[in-house]
Amino acid sequence: MGPMRAKWRHVEYNLRNGGVRLVLKKLYFRAKEWLWSSSSWLIYQTRGSTSHPVSSSDLEYKVLQFDNLLSHQYEKALVFPEVIRSRLQSGGRCYGFYYDGEIANFAWVTDEAIEIDRSLSLDLPGSIAIFDCLTLPNYRGLGIYPKSLSILIRLGLDAGFKSVVIMVDPTNTPSIKGIERAGFLLESRLTRKRRFGISTVSRLRHGKIDDDAVSSNRTE
Repeated sequence: MGPMRAKWRHVEYNLRNGGVRLVLKKLYFRAKEWLWSSSSWLIYQTRGSTSHPVSSSDLEYKVLQFDNLLSHQYEKALVFPEVIRSRLQSGGRCYGFYYDGEIANFAWVTDEAIEIDRSLSLDLPGSIAIFDCLTLPNYRGLGIYPKSLSILIRLGLDAGFKSVVIMVDPTNTPSIKGIERAGFLLESRLTRKRRFGISTVSRLRHGKIDDDAVSSNRTE
């Protein structure tokens, strides 16, 4: 699958979900983002000494392969199969969480690093990262999200990792509540500024700027 075909898939997806108006809105956003923008993410972390107050006994889980994702109608596998295959081939793992025998939540995990987007990644030595979580609409409001995070925390720490990390948009209040309920604590804030295609990235951790752990393409 060539790069142009992959890009066209994104156009098709936006056309299907919002028509030409959404496509134009996305193009405007991308242009504005390249010229002059600022993006931030909150980084939450939990270590072995942190308690996990959420009971997850009513959830079952398993690691999903690509065929499993297709059978569960996972939208990204259906619309962007090359992206999901690449994610799996590079070591990413997708966990499926089941409530009353039905798939209720998807969550991705990577070891010792997390790719925030195509031009920005964060090194996490000794840690695992949780990202791209999705609770299906019929199962929202049941506490599925913090329960699934609690399971992933236990799996990561039991596997010998020193901590588990998750990132979230600062404006995503429902997700932040679920993250904190699962036992995560706010560790730092990552900020990327773009000015005419040139990116600068900083990480504010306990009042100190730390750029060492961030990898970014400075020109895009």
